[in-house]
Amino acid sequence: MKIFNTPSWSLDADDESKLRQVNKRKAQSGAFAEASLFAAQEKQNFALYDPHLTDIERGWLLSEAQLELRRGKRQERCASGFNLRTITTGVDTTMTLVEQRGYFCKRHTCAVCAVSRARKLHATVVFRYDQALERIPNLVALHLTLTQLPVDLDSLDLGIDKLHAGVRKFLKLAEIAAAVEGSFRRTEISWNPVDCHWHVHAHIILLVRGPYGPRTHHWLDQPHLVQLWGEIIGLPDFVSVNIKRVYDRETGADDPDGVRVGLIHVSKYLCKPAGLFQIAADGTYSIAPAIAAALEKGIFKRRTYAFAGVFASRWKPKR
Repeated sequence: MKIFNTPSWSLDADDESKLRQVNKRKAQSGAFAEASLFAAQEKQNFALYDPHLTDIERGWLLSEAQLELRRGKRQERCASGFNLRTITTGVDTTMTLVEQRGYFCKRHTCAVCAVSRARKLHATVVFRYDQALERIPNLVALHLTLTQLPVDLDSLDLGIDKLHAGVRKFLKLAEIAAAVEGSFRRTEISWNPVDCHWHVHAHIILLVRGPYGPRTHHWLDQPHLVQLWGEIIGLPDFVSVNIKRVYDRETGADDPDGVRVGLIHVSKYLCKPAGLFQIAADGTYSIAPAIAAALEKGIFKRRTYAFAGVFASRWKPKR
């Protein structure tokens, strides 16, 4: 992958920070593409040379390997879409770093595309939040986190499906459905390199009618939510719930303006990069092909976010 070095001209603090972030995302995306291509090539060799496979199994594995090879090559192309350019404004000429994109691989494992996807999703969530405030002016935004037990390397798809089924069941509980006017769910995945487990959890924005407090919203008591969620996932003693108001982490404001800023922490990445990559002494990134293949398989064709209630584009008031 092409990594930008420090240019001969001096950059301001913003451009230097942007340069470091671009190099980091390009390196992560390139490392994942390299691991994906390696895993796809291994699958292709296995399908071609294993004598115990039937013709149907061989054809199925070859088609999967070809598809994964194409995806990996698309991600390699996507990671080269940033350039340093000269910007001329009137009589002043400055060197700056701009985002010049002509191609998107649109893969959830691409660190380059993740930035554009997070921006678009945050803009959509803020737009629908403003739309919800027009429908019901006194809404309060709450951030609910629901987790479950870690899952093994090859069981990520089952863990995601189990979490989604549990969240849907949780939001349909009578006392939850009666009080919540709308919700936005975002799935997040992280890898624990010590225990070799996936940690799959859901971040949910709940919109409830104000004023918010223990008297009007007694059902939001932490122990009560732990009990409800524990019964759904079959672990009554598993403390796995956290709820708080959405606010701006810099100013602490929880008014609508603070909520709009705080929503970015829910609409960011799908998979946390910390723990996925190994960083060598020279600063290069790498990821185990088995982890890359398991992540691609787990999130393939799975919905990672959803809107409901007053958050949805089509909404009918409760009777």
